[in-house]
Amino acid sequence: MSHFPDSLVLPLRDSEWIISTLSEITEQNPKNVRERLRKEHLRNLHEVPKAFFSQNLQPYVYNKGMSLFYENTDSFLYEIVVWNRTQMKCRMRQWILDFLHRNGFNAGKILLCGDGIGGDSMFFTQNGYDVTSFEVSRYGNAFARKMFADYGVNVTLSDSLESLPEESFDAILCLDVLEHLPDPVDSVRQSTKLLRKGGFFLFSAPFFLVGKNWPTHLESNRLYSGKVRIFEEAGAMKQVDGRFFQNPIAFQKNGGIPCRKISLFRKLFLGYGATWLKMFRWFPRIMPYLVLRILRHDPYLKELVPDEKKA
Repeated sequence: MSHFPDSLVLPLRDSEWIISTLSEITEQNPKNVRERLRKEHLRNLHEVPKAFFSQNLQPYVYNKGMSLFYENTDSFLYEIVVWNRTQMKCRMRQWILDFLHRNGFNAGKILLCGDGIGGDSMFFTQNGYDVTSFEVSRYGNAFARKMFADYGVNVTLSDSLESLPEESFDAILCLDVLEHLPDPVDSVRQSTKLLRKGGFFLFSAPFFLVGKNWPTHLESNRLYSGKVRIFEEAGAMKQVDGRFFQNPIAFQKNGGIPCRKISLFRKLFLGYGATWLKMFRWFPRIMPYLVLRILRHDPYLKELVPDEKKA
């Protein structure tokens, strides 16, 4: 699999290791695990909605039932494993690393907020950063611990953000988390207290994706799609770069040495992308269909899908 990018860390290229690990931490039959993983690859966003709606939970609104679902389900493991193996996510990881290098941040302390199974933590640790990972899911933490142990990677796992000292990190990454939270603006406000002045905060959050394949994405958060200023004010920071559809968007906290400026053309480019994101929130049926179509034709997943004949 040498044609895969470095941003796809080794354990996530190995379907057999993944199946063995999922079987161990969920105490399920490897054959059943293989079949669930295969279906998640082929259908994408299959396991979470299946488990969610089987419990007759109320979607798109944060409530006690959804909170318990996060704690007790293992379905997110399958979704996150597959998402981390997509070309889209690999490119996001690589863009972040390139951004940090462009701005002279080749080493230092990074906090990963909501890193799921630990794939991003492993990638940035292997690229020379001192990484702390915070994840609330017990299944996600169990997967990450085994991956770090099996591959000899040293990542600090934190039980809470409140226990971490303020202004102690050079960069904070929050990827595909905020769309799940009842108050993403306050979450940014609280987490950026841990960021040193001049440090970088990067997030990606598809706020506009609310539909049956994403039952834990909150309807109330659609209004944040494409918004920039509200997060700048919450974190006392300025947007300094990003990808066209803010996957991710990069900010720098005020008070430190400003990073290199981007061109007027790039500012217009990013503003145009933000405008499209604001429009996306008004197309709750069209956009999920297009995103699913992209994911289901992902070239990396076609290479990595577990062998159906072994299922």
